[in-house]
Amino acid sequence: MSAYHGREHGSKIGSGGMASADLLNLQRKERLRQVVTEVYDLKNDPYLFKNHVGLPECRLCGTVHRDEQNYVDHTKGKRHQEELAKRQAKLKKEKQQAAAIAQKREASRPKPPRCGRPAYRIIKLVDRTSFAHGLLFRLEYPQIAADQRPRFRFMSAYEQHVEPTNDKFQYLLFAAEPYGTSS
Repeated sequence: MSAYHGREHGSKIGSGGMASADLLNLQRKERLRQVVTEVYDLKNDPYLFKNHVGLPECRLCGTVHRDEQNYVDHTKGKRHQEELAKRQAKLKKEKQQAAAIAQKREASRPKPPRCGRPAYRIIKLVDRTSFAHGLLFRLEYPQIAADQRPRFRFMSAYEQHVEPTNDKFQYLLFAAEPYGTSS
């Protein structure tokens, strides 16, 4: 009679036996997948997506991978790095072209001379029946065309860059050519 008496080789009584090679391989792959997802932020990777079969695919290079670990190895490789460099160069070139077009457009548009700010008065109002408060803005734009109306816009404190940001305030801007914008 053998010393192991019906047990798997190398296991103790009541331990359930040794794990098979397939089970060990699956556990190793799961540990690797967990490490990869913890170390690399694959959820925010713009080039990674799962295809219809569930395999990771690189949008940048057009490659399909066995698992996330293989995709991470691909991102460190020469092909992916070259594609990233090409994309960065292309984006930089497009940005320069857009800036040149905007600069050319800005240069071609004639700018009328500014004539300062308009005269204005702000009057506080209170309705006698409902006691509602209001403001009346009186702006004088003597140099604008008769058919032109001043434009206005409400702006949050986060959009403006003149004063320190304070979310308790909103700004009301008025504009009409050739006057400067007044707030």
